[in-house]
Amino acid sequence: MRHVCRLTTAHLCRVIFSYSLFITINRLNMFLVGLTGGIATGKSTVSKLFQDEGVPVVDADVIARKVVEPGRAAWHDIRRVFGPSMFLENGEVDRVALGRLVFSDEQKRRQLNKITHNRIQRLMIWETLKLLCQGHQFAILDMPLLFESGAAVDYMEKIIVVSCEEDIQLSRLMERSGQSEDECRRRIDSQLALSTKRQHAHFVIENSGSRLETAQQVRRVLSVLRTNRAHWRLRGSLLLLVIGCVSLTLWVMWQRSLNHG
Repeated sequence: MRHVCRLTTAHLCRVIFSYSLFITINRLNMFLVGLTGGIATGKSTVSKLFQDEGVPVVDADVIARKVVEPGRAAWHDIRRVFGPSMFLENGEVDRVALGRLVFSDEQKRRQLNKITHNRIQRLMIWETLKLLCQGHQFAILDMPLLFESGAAVDYMEKIIVVSCEEDIQLSRLMERSGQSEDECRRRIDSQLALSTKRQHAHFVIENSGSRLETAQQVRRVLSVLRTNRAHWRLRGSLLLLVIGCVSLTLWVMWQRSLNHG
């Protein structure tokens, strides 16, 4: 009798643990949406509009700035490889000077990418995991080089590309950076062509018009994303996994009880 009681207690503990595990896992799933576009197409504007609608966004540019903050490992590596001329008086990386250098020299750009990319990716993964634990339906990963890097594309349930007319893109970049037309064209040409990015997008947000027109497009995309059931597919798979584990546990315990009977 005591043997049966021990089995029953163990059985209940395993069932309770499995159920608790499912409830926990049920919260720990969401699908990812990639947000990308060309330089100066207005991706940051679109990202802000999504955030204003309550959508969590992991911004690669924000993380890239954090990675090269004074005193961090990447900051030291940049100083060692590119020299003190790439730094401002306050010790921060001179992003304009460094950008001008790497966009005119392919080898320098590769050196910078080698220093920063893995560190940026690790921080993005960490920020995404924190959002996952909060139980969101989906999160947007704002990644300017989503297609160029290629590493994260397969993890995206949907991809949004922010686009605009070429002359608008060029004028925006010249105004924002203060660089010459030739320099800006080199920066644009260093990225994958917008036409190619649009071909691989699930949604294209055309940002050549007013902010109101862009906001309307954002809301239309958001309405589609909020009806997406990708997270339920994940939850169904996890539920089947938990049921399988519970069933296997009960079967093994039943076999043991027969052997000891």
